[in-house]
Amino acid sequence: MLNKGRNRIYSSYEPDEIDAVAVARILTDAIPVHLNNAQDIDYLHNYTKGIQPVLDRTKEVRPEINNKIVENHAYEIVEFKTGYCFGSPVTYVARAKNDDRVQTTDYTTDKKEPSEQPSKLRKRGNEDKVNKLNTLCLNDDKPNTDRELADWIFECGVGYKATFPLSASAMRRKEKSAPPFHTSVLDPRNTFCVYSTNMEHSKLLSCSYHRKHGSGQIDTVEIVAYTDDNVYTTSLPYSMPVADDSDQSTSWMDIVVSGTTQFEVAPNPMGINPIVEYDANTSRLGSFEPVIELLDALNETVSNRVDGVEQFVQSFIKFINCDIDEDTFKAMKELGAIKVQSNGQYTADVDIITSELNQDQTQTLVEDMYNKVLAIAGVPDRRASAGGNTGQALIIGQGWTNAESRALSFEKMFFKSERETILVTLKILQSYPQFKVTGLETADIDIKFTRNRTDNLLNKSQVLLNLLQAGVHPLGAISLSDITSDPENLYAMSEEFIVPKWKVDNTQQEERTGTDDMTNKKQDADSAKNAQRNAKANDTTTSGDNNAQNDAINKAKSEQ
Repeated sequence: MLNKGRNRIYSSYEPDEIDAVAVARILTDAIPVHLNNAQDIDYLHNYTKGIQPVLDRTKEVRPEINNKIVENHAYEIVEFKTGYCFGSPVTYVARAKNDDRVQTTDYTTDKKEPSEQPSKLRKRGNEDKVNKLNTLCLNDDKPNTDRELADWIFECGVGYKATFPLSASAMRRKEKSAPPFHTSVLDPRNTFCVYSTNMEHSKLLSCSYHRKHGSGQIDTVEIVAYTDDNVYTTSLPYSMPVADDSDQSTSWMDIVVSGTTQFEVAPNPMGINPIVEYDANTSRLGSFEPVIELLDALNETVSNRVDGVEQFVQSFIKFINCDIDEDTFKAMKELGAIKVQSNGQYTADVDIITSELNQDQTQTLVEDMYNKVLAIAGVPDRRASAGGNTGQALIIGQGWTNAESRALSFEKMFFKSERETILVTLKILQSYPQFKVTGLETADIDIKFTRNRTDNLLNKSQVLLNLLQAGVHPLGAISLSDITSDPENLYAMSEEFIVPKWKVDNTQQEERTGTDDMTNKKQDADSAKNAQRNAKANDTTTSGDNNAQNDAINKAKSEQ
């Protein structure tokens, strides 16, 4: 039975306690866990290749019609994930840093005019060294190595990459521009890492083994374990009889589990563990592993549909009130017709037993299961949607937004392990100053995934323009608009064009501010005068009204 997710291997040892005896004891507990993982990895790897349970299905009714159809959606999911994340090479870029130049302030004696003060620009440090590192990795065929690694990661949830320095003889066979290291992808079925149970979960060792054909009929298993300080090696018989006259044999795994393995110890010339473990996610699940039951159900449904069509075509023939012998039946199949005669009140008839599968309902079920597979696995539905939708609605509705968020989540997991690989590579390059990358550190390097960002480009460019007009820093505007996967690089290339265009001149700003203040003061003075004038007019009107009222009262009294 498939165990969902690969188990991480732990040991209670500390990194400074590792020696030959400790390695033997660690492998005693690690090998059984690794073998369970290896069994699952082998199953998932074969599943991706199309070796799936439907090929072993049996059929009790009409067993001669038993179609075994594999719709290999597992391969579809793995290929989409690998192509979407690693279709373009993963590259290294120099990390941007703030300029260390000190700007003059108001309280300094060498005060400059605001328009003459240098702006605090961002620049990339060690850019030349990082570019040389990219060239070396490209010469080592890093894009294909990453793609091979991605296939294992998305198939079974884990992958392993090892970086070793080239030997002197190998260097002589290479070109002068060839890198002094080689990175290869290891098979996770015979590679694993062991971590400490301490709070840091420090890596204790990495181990890889392979079967080696010896002289005669004796095969051996070569086991190599790496730590930062030492390399532990041993050679064990692949299998050996328990006794001279016994048919039973013991394998190399039994010897390792017994804890009696003797290791040879040699210093690690690199000073760092060369094998790095990559995880697809925290559960270490393959990309199609959460939906593997749905994939099996799809295969069964499709196989049954084909069986239904074939059974309808090859339906049974029923004979009513007539006897047909074998020779007559064969002649009927060859000629395509038969003659029957009724017997008195019993009417003779020949008919076909038909029971056709409802294809419409079956198709509804298939589409429902397939849509669930795509949604859970984070794969977009590439079928065309109904008309009338906007571009962004199509992107969200078809699942491309979900696919992008899954890819961003995977990138964070990949960055952690890739930095370990960069550290191993830089360790090796420190011994080769002729390549001019000495002194470079992992903190100086950013890892960039390059994906197509031209979708919905009109809206993204409009967002960029609005942010720039609102006064947002160009680097922040480029990042927020999501117009490129490397905002730093685009800003660096466009800096001499975009900064002068959107830079606000401080002098003009102050003049504009002063003019606005004077205008506001004049408007306030005019408003005050108008208010006084209105107040006087109101007083005059009120006085006139009072006099008229008194005259009317006096006139009324005189008339009386």
